[in-house]
Amino acid sequence: MNWQEKAIKYLKNSLYPIPVELNEIDWKSSLSPKTDRLAQHLCAFSNQEDGGFLVYGVNDDATIFFVTKEESDTIINALNFCV
Repeated sequence: MNWQEKAIKYLKNSLYPIPVELNEIDWKSSLSPKTDRLAQHLCAFSNQEDGGFLVYGVNDDATIFFVTKEESDTIINALNFCV
């Protein structure tokens, strides 16, 4: 299973039947300005056997929303900066 299939599987399992974050999935509604907190999330995932995924576009109550291309680019740049 490639990383995309794994991410989709974890996301589906976290949203249905009862929405709950998993050890492998962390829902994010926005990019936090606290880069140290973001780095902690990435380190936690790197210590998991199968890693993990930050999912932007999902609120804490499991409401899914659209992330614009501009927001996506900002998130990717911030993640690259933390790594």
